[in-house]
Amino acid sequence: MTPSHDPAVPASESTRSLAALTVDECRAIVPRHGVGRVVFVDARGPVALPVNYVLDHDDFVFRTDAWSSILAATTAGTVSFEVDEIDHERRLGWSVLATGHVRRVDDPADLRHVTMLRVTPWAKGARDHYLRLTVESITGRRLVLDDEPTP
Repeated sequence: MTPSHDPAVPASESTRSLAALTVDECRAIVPRHGVGRVVFVDARGPVALPVNYVLDHDDFVFRTDAWSSILAATTAGTVSFEVDEIDHERRLGWSVLATGHVRRVDDPADLRHVTMLRVTPWAKGARDHYLRLTVESITGRRLVLDDEPTP
């Protein structure tokens, strides 16, 4: 490892740059399933809550319980969904932010479909309400080393 790649180098001496990701790169980089954060505004102000998700085409599908602030707040307006990957040791990573509207999955055919996607929450408890975020815009960026080509 050369000194310019040393993770101990202060940020002011960093050789890393932010590179914007295209829409296609954003869609390709986000895992088909994983953990992301639903970002919305409620009575407390801006809130970001982690959820397990599955991608269904370009939509994020996740589950919540009947008393969740996500269920109450997300059906009222625009929300965002953030997914990232960070390599703390190398000080590299990427972040994707999708914005759109969430709707509760109520249609029986769609409900059967999303049930088969196997969205599996890590936390215990009944999370029997499926939500679908239809993406209207998606942006992202990646930290890259200045001497490496952008993927």
